[in-house]
Amino acid sequence: MKLFYQKGKTYLFSTFLLLLVCMTAMSQTTISTTFTNNNGFSLVTLNFTNNNAGAVLITDIASVCGASGSMPVAAYYKASAIAGAPGAISAANGWIQIGSATITAVANTTTTTPQSFLSGLSLVVPAGATYGIAVQAASLRYSTVAAGTYTNPGGGCVITSGSNVSFAGDVAPNAPTFTPRGFIGSITFTGATPCAGTPAPGNTLSTAGSICPNIGFTLSTQNPTPGSGVSNQWQSSPNGVTWTNIAGATGSTYNTSQTTATYYQNLVTCSGNTTASTPLQVTMNAPTACYCIPPATNCNLDDIILNVTGIGINNSTGNVCSVGGYNDYTGTVAPGSVAAGVTFPLAVSVGPGGTEYVSVWIDYNKNGVFEATEFTALGSANGAVINGTVTVPGSAGVGLTRMRIRVRFNTPNTGANACVGYTYGETEDYAVNITPCIVGAITTQPASGSVACGGVKTFTVATTGTALTYQWQERVNATAPWTIVNNGGIYSGATTATLTLTGLSTASNGHQFQVAVGGACTPLFLSSVATLTVTPYQAPISPVPAIYCAGSSLQIFASPPPSVTTVCSGTLNLHILDGVIAGVNNTINVAGIPAGATISKVEVKLNVVHPYVSDLEVVVKGPNGQVLNLSNLIGGNNDPVADF
Repeated sequence: MKLFYQKGKTYLFSTFLLLLVCMTAMSQTTISTTFTNNNGFSLVTLNFTNNNAGAVLITDIASVCGASGSMPVAAYYKASAIAGAPGAISAANGWIQIGSATITAVANTTTTTPQSFLSGLSLVVPAGATYGIAVQAASLRYSTVAAGTYTNPGGGCVITSGSNVSFAGDVAPNAPTFTPRGFIGSITFTGATPCAGTPAPGNTLSTAGSICPNIGFTLSTQNPTPGSGVSNQWQSSPNGVTWTNIAGATGSTYNTSQTTATYYQNLVTCSGNTTASTPLQVTMNAPTACYCIPPATNCNLDDIILNVTGIGINNSTGNVCSVGGYNDYTGTVAPGSVAAGVTFPLAVSVGPGGTEYVSVWIDYNKNGVFEATEFTALGSANGAVINGTVTVPGSAGVGLTRMRIRVRFNTPNTGANACVGYTYGETEDYAVNITPCIVGAITTQPASGSVACGGVKTFTVATTGTALTYQWQERVNATAPWTIVNNGGIYSGATTATLTLTGLSTASNGHQFQVAVGGACTPLFLSSVATLTVTPYQAPISPVPAIYCAGSSLQIFASPPPSVTTVCSGTLNLHILDGVIAGVNNTINVAGIPAGATISKVEVKLNVVHPYVSDLEVVVKGPNGQVLNLSNLIGGNNDPVADF
């Protein structure tokens, strides 16, 4: 520093002038746009031009959100001016992320007052350069403007918007196509002084130390490195030992999400010197802490869940609307239970608010997220019970998980709607215990056997396993092809563990049977083969064998096989008068019974249409005059019954 004296005074004029010049060059400048807040989507582009003699450093970006709550934001740049449709906002198309974060957004659809999106940025724009910039938020506001060019200057730099520059659209990497659209917000920058020395980034910081799957969080460093020429490379590691560069994560901050616990660090470089920030592990929350609570819905107009019944759950809530249209019964209603691989029935009663659609999600992989692959559309009704089925995959995780049931007025849900908001409806959550899917096995094979002609024969297989299916097969001899057994004729139980054959004849002698067993987690396999033997009918002989003298006579009686005769009267229009003791009579003519046959059993079934059947006296009278009183079989206490 130079000092000079004049008449006893010391002057530092030159030094202060130099200091003033330096301070002016390093001052912070914010350029704001003045467009009307009249439109919105997720991304908008602009050009940023540096007309200064030296480089500038963009440090902050602010803009306007169209919705409130936790919201991911980001910004991208391209080291050239936008002069037409920018195409995909992707690394492959030359776009690089400046930074990202998750902010607490404040909805603003009327004013141009911005809120901070990104701070602590270090984007260097060289002297005389124009960079394309894209600003993004899940719900971003911008302006639809007339064709033309719009400039907002400040501090030797210019934000340019308008035709062939300002395009809007969905989040990156989608290509914005709506134009022209004006960026609403501000960009803050300073003069760019080159960094010096070895960076000392300190600890890695995160906006969340423990996170739910696919929920965004922002990483940064404890000590941002000032100046231009600073480069960043974020890395991740499953164990804190083996590190991998994260593609595109080259800003001073990094917004990301994860599904497993992960370590992070940032390699900060200045003038060839690189220092890694102290690694940080971001852990995972328990799935039970991660289930989303859907936005409030209105269920006061009978768009409501009245009852849920299935897998051991039977919860009636009555015509009471939950607070905000949501109720969590996982801690107050005992968990339902179902095995992996099983299809189970579920019944949901809905209110009379109109056409109500019922949807079901079960978190089969227990990751705390209701995914589209875990969705079942149960059906729709108005003031009725909706019956449907839900299929649990065999790969479902075993143990406690959560089931979500949603009712929605007039519109069916899709698999992606487990957490979306809508106007009318209700949501209920339940705990479900998924038990293991056990592979099927045969513990007792079907056994061969014989039966007399006209008799009944069963073949049975005993098994263990979850939700097994059965299909019996038959062949006429040991070399014939197998055919599928269907119920009907002499067969019943064709798809159960026991096959029953009735009224067999000798034509079935030598037939063989086997059963195919399968299930949700059981590949089809076959039982052993059982052979049927049908012997000729052996008539009972009377008297029993005895010793007789030669030359004496003997009478032998053989009983034919038993038979069943069924006779139906058909519809009888009999007028039964009250108080008339004589009543009414009807005779059923029975034919086809051989002479001398012994009747061993008589079955009678009546179908009487009468308000109080128990008032009636009903008797059956046989040909021999014997009377059987049926009144005591009808019921008492004037019970209205039928079919007895």
